Order: sequence, then C-alpha cells, then structure tokens
Amino acid sequence: MKLAMLIASHQSKASILLLDEPDNHLDLDAKQQLISAINNYSGTVIVVSHDAGFVERLVIHKTIALGV
Repeated sequence: MKLAMLIASHQSKASILLLDEPDNHLDLDAKQQLISAINNYSGTVIVVSHDAGFVERLVIHKTIALGV
C-alpha cells in the first residue's frame, strides 16, 4: 500500500484511486500514514471501507452508504 501511494502521489496528472479496504492488516502507524497520504492526494479517491473510525479521519466531500 505504501508503494502504491508513493507511485500515485508522484504522477504528473491527477488520477483516480480506488481503494478497497485499504486499512486492513495495517498497524496504527501505517494506518495514520495512509490517512495522511489519502488526505494529501490531489486526485480523486474512492474508498470502500467498513471501518467507520478510519473513514471519519479522511477528508471526504461525498459519501455513499450502502446496505445500512
């Protein structure tokens, strides 16, 4: 995940990242780094997650809740 975020953050054109449960199997430090990377990413990010605490710490402009 760290390598993917590094590569994506250094692209010259903004793109779309689709992250499906990106915080699974991460320790707390890595999860915080991921949150920071997502929040600082200049492109569009679509995050699918069941972890409400993780999602709450993201800078989100639109949310779609399914099956609630």
